[in-house]
Amino acid sequence: MPSPTGNVLGSRRVDQRFSVTVQVSTTVTGNGNEDGNDSGFESTATSDDESMAEHEEEPEIDFLENTGPTTRSRSRRHTTESTVDVKGDLDDELDDDILALARKLQVVESRDNLEQLYPPQFRECSIPSYIPERVILDEFTAKEDHCQVAEDDDIFYEFSLQDFRVYRAPGHTKKGFDGKYESLSTVALEKNQPHWLIDGFLEHDDGTRRRLFAAQIVRVNIGPLEDLQQASTEDNIWVRTHEGALKNYWYRLKRPFSEYESYWTDFVWLANFLKYFVDFLHVRAEGVSLHNFKSDFWKWLQSLHGDDVNHWQSQCGFRKDFTHDVTRYSQFLWIQTYCTYKDSSLLQATLCHPIWEEIGAGQFTYDEEVKSKEEKTTVTANVALLFLTTFPHWQTKFELLEVVQICPQVEAHRHERIEKWNFPQKLTYDQTDNFVSIGKDKNSIAEYLLENAGNRTRVRLVDDLLRKIVIIKVLGREEYRYAWVKSTSRSTKTIGVVWLVLPSEALCCSFLGKIFYPIGNELMFSDSCNCDEIHIENVVEVLNASVFTDHAEKGSQLFVHCLYREREKVIVNANEDALVCRCRRSRKRNQVHTPRPPPNMNLPKMQTLSLFSGCGLFDYAFKATGFAEIVFAIDCFEMAIRSHQANDPDKKTRCEIGSVCTFLSKIASGQESMIAIDCIIAGCPCQGFSTANNYRQNRKGQKNCSLLANLLSWIEIFMPAYVVIENVPAMDSPQSAACALAKAHLVSLGYQLRHDVNKASDRGSATQRKRLIIVAAAPGAILSDAIPGTHGKALAEVRTTGDVMRLANLPPLHNDEILSIKMPNHVPTYRLPVNLDNEVSELRIVQQIPTRPPGMSLMVAYNQGLFSRSERRWIRSLNEPQQAKGSKSFKRINPDQPFQTITTKVNLHCCRGGQLLHPVEHRALSLQEIRLAFDVPDSFILVGKVADQVKMLGNSVPWNLGASIGRQVGRCWSASLAKRGSAGTAGVGIEKEPDNAGQKISVVIPRTAPQRRRARLVVEDESDGESVVILKPAPQRRARPVVEDESDGDSESSIEYLGARPVKKARAE
Repeated sequence: MPSPTGNVLGSRRVDQRFSVTVQVSTTVTGNGNEDGNDSGFESTATSDDESMAEHEEEPEIDFLENTGPTTRSRSRRHTTESTVDVKGDLDDELDDDILALARKLQVVESRDNLEQLYPPQFRECSIPSYIPERVILDEFTAKEDHCQVAEDDDIFYEFSLQDFRVYRAPGHTKKGFDGKYESLSTVALEKNQPHWLIDGFLEHDDGTRRRLFAAQIVRVNIGPLEDLQQASTEDNIWVRTHEGALKNYWYRLKRPFSEYESYWTDFVWLANFLKYFVDFLHVRAEGVSLHNFKSDFWKWLQSLHGDDVNHWQSQCGFRKDFTHDVTRYSQFLWIQTYCTYKDSSLLQATLCHPIWEEIGAGQFTYDEEVKSKEEKTTVTANVALLFLTTFPHWQTKFELLEVVQICPQVEAHRHERIEKWNFPQKLTYDQTDNFVSIGKDKNSIAEYLLENAGNRTRVRLVDDLLRKIVIIKVLGREEYRYAWVKSTSRSTKTIGVVWLVLPSEALCCSFLGKIFYPIGNELMFSDSCNCDEIHIENVVEVLNASVFTDHAEKGSQLFVHCLYREREKVIVNANEDALVCRCRRSRKRNQVHTPRPPPNMNLPKMQTLSLFSGCGLFDYAFKATGFAEIVFAIDCFEMAIRSHQANDPDKKTRCEIGSVCTFLSKIASGQESMIAIDCIIAGCPCQGFSTANNYRQNRKGQKNCSLLANLLSWIEIFMPAYVVIENVPAMDSPQSAACALAKAHLVSLGYQLRHDVNKASDRGSATQRKRLIIVAAAPGAILSDAIPGTHGKALAEVRTTGDVMRLANLPPLHNDEILSIKMPNHVPTYRLPVNLDNEVSELRIVQQIPTRPPGMSLMVAYNQGLFSRSERRWIRSLNEPQQAKGSKSFKRINPDQPFQTITTKVNLHCCRGGQLLHPVEHRALSLQEIRLAFDVPDSFILVGKVADQVKMLGNSVPWNLGASIGRQVGRCWSASLAKRGSAGTAGVGIEKEPDNAGQKISVVIPRTAPQRRRARLVVEDESDGESVVILKPAPQRRARPVVEDESDGDSESSIEYLGARPVKKARAE
């Protein structure tokens, strides 16, 4: 056998160590081709540029027999292979295709782009003089003596390849990038994509050098793996071409072409990371988890190789945490590792490491699309009645709903929760007599009585009206209103009232239509102005009613249970002290009334269930302030749940990949055990409500809408103390009854609630994203006030795109950069392609959109006379909304404003969501920049392809907004427990809020004794019913703990703590 310095490589042995060969989907024809019968294997990953676009089907996997070169140092490693289609001998035909592509690129691409992104033949429009590859191999192999190893079929031969470059061939099935330089990492991962080409100079050991031109790559080999003595793979990377495969030769890659050097440098870094990753799994007998790559991996690597890996670490910015690298290159790592051990007894042990499941590598276990088409939306009977009254087509047209039967054990658990949190029992009373059928319509008795009022009732004694419900005719109009009489005056024959409203009026939100409320004889107090006394002549009817109860008692037609605060859109428990006209309420109020528990109280955390949890960004932000624990999270998007789990190293949360409908059925029937839940947070799918969805009315859109009904059924079964529902603002639009129906069911269950549209930028986020937030609290719990603004007018300055980008100090990024070694997530979310049919390069289009003034767009640039004739023709071919004056298609982010709302998919063509171009660089936003828009902490892990991660973030609540919600609800939870004495709860201490929550506790002590105020005291004169106002000294106020919000200095306390007993301060407008 030749010496180690010759061209013969050591033979493969089954018990030898490993290198990895990636065969790139070979379909070569011709006699004697060892790959001719190989079916190849299809990766579960796709090329990065493909993953930056739309989601594609996951491929099947068919791994090839291990064959490949070993290292020159005779480490004798196993090899594995992955593949690319190569069909026939192209030679002259390929030359013609290259020249044809070059001529087209001359028209559509700029000179700079041709020089930076394409090999010379495409910018010079000429083919260099070269000898066909098969002739070169015939010449070189004629110099070799193979006789001494001819008996071993597994012997491999190599030649060196210098000044090489890898690029896409003309006609590549992934359109838009023909001829461009490409990283070998993409070649190794591409699924059934033919025609990867390589140029360079082949060298024989005797010094002979021949130009290799447009050779078709069929395999890529990386080695040595599992050789702990070697610290780098740089000199151990090979490719095999179609012609080389026929003669059993590999080309060892040496020095890259100067313009290809950056692609090669990044790939070598990744190849080294692959080696270290595989070596780490090999030496760690115990299970390797993703969190081992936070610091353990680097410590092990440095102890093994010492200074030899310092340069490798310097290339990635001296990072010691490689968790994001593992998730970013997960499919690449999995494929190479599988191939390495495929024929080894170590395969099972290697794939049993927990890390594979954590990063979602390999095959998916849950088919979201198939399950979604098969199953119905499971709901309780009460929810079905409520929604089908408004959406009968859910059943008549789509057959969407299935009513679940609640087993006795679950019903018993419900009653325990109802008693614990003082829920009323409104839904348990028979409503048959409380609705009146008029033709096809079904009206509540409360509506019927009001609509049929008109004949004046003679009132003889004004005192007879006290604490009665009356119907009053509004002066000057044929309009009638319910009112509750709170005071009377004999002398003036007038009454003081509290106006009442129908539940349907209080719950309609922005919806212009009429909704169904299941309690037919209920009214609500309101805080409408009642300053004026009403003469008894305006009373047209007097009704017996039960007040401050959950049902109409014997002899009563109606009952009043809740108070509706119109301006705040809040429904709360009603008590007589709260029935104050909003005009009389003090206007001197703190910005926030949400309480905070007293210090040193051992209070339990909210045990929280997260439905439609997604990647868990909202969940982790919600619990970041220390008031909650997420005990159960469920979502049908597998990569999202894997992301949720990746951020939970202690496995405190039970995460389930699956359908909320299936799990609800199991829980209701008793197949799944009930768990004690204090809070439910949910962001049910918003596609059915979103105005960005043009297919809201089809079955899929309506199915998404129906999941809100499923969510309300979860709430009805678990009866938690708190509920938080987030969705797009369009859920509460004039055309959508969804928000109103959700509120109707929650109120019928007895919840207090509020709903607000919150702008994330007003709560410290750098995005203008708005979310509708519905917060519900049990009657025995304290309802939170509106989430306070921390940024904006008279507060801290709103964070802008430019602010967060400067702070992040991200390096410049090119449109075609798919490997970012220093910041793995800093890669474009969309790769601008070339449209040869329309003679347009989207990259060149973007390069011509000015960066000044900020926020320039395609149509503004077009109207300024920019672009070539073919480009202007393409722009005119866009649809009307894309060409509109205010279109956001291909629009740059304004660095002086927060990020625009980012949806689940990057689409620069979209007229509404296309403002995703970098402010000054010529590319789409990177994944890292989108993470910045959502305030995602650097430590937060997302798994899956780039497109998967964009989808997860697009469905998420920005971190700062989520933390604000968690803080508000959490403080109310703790104050509620303190008020109740935390009876019957486990003593799990509330952790101190993290520093990044921006909160601290201080004690406000008056510098001098304040002058005592005088308070108004209203005394009823029983002789004539008149009210007399007298003054009496008000009690002195004690010092109280106040929460300071460091971001803007405002106070966030509405509770005074006198010892351990919380005292609620009076609210004011």
